[in-house]
Amino acid sequence: MDAIEELPNQRKQIYKLCKIEGKSYAEVGQQLGISPSTINDHIVKATKFLKARHTSFGTVLALTAISLLS
Repeated sequence: MDAIEELPNQRKQIYKLCKIEGKSYAEVGQQLGISPSTINDHIVKATKFLKARHTSFGTVLALTAISLLS
């Protein structure tokens, strides 16, 4: 959830509406007055950011664990 909060405001709103609340791209697009393709673009970019954030967090945890075992 912390990583989601780091997204730009509109991207965060769109991500939450689609992925957490389960609304369709069409519903969110209509609600926000933007096209479903723009919604898709925001979701793709948010997902890439969150995956990168998750990967880097996993690396930090692994390095911490290794250093603790040494």
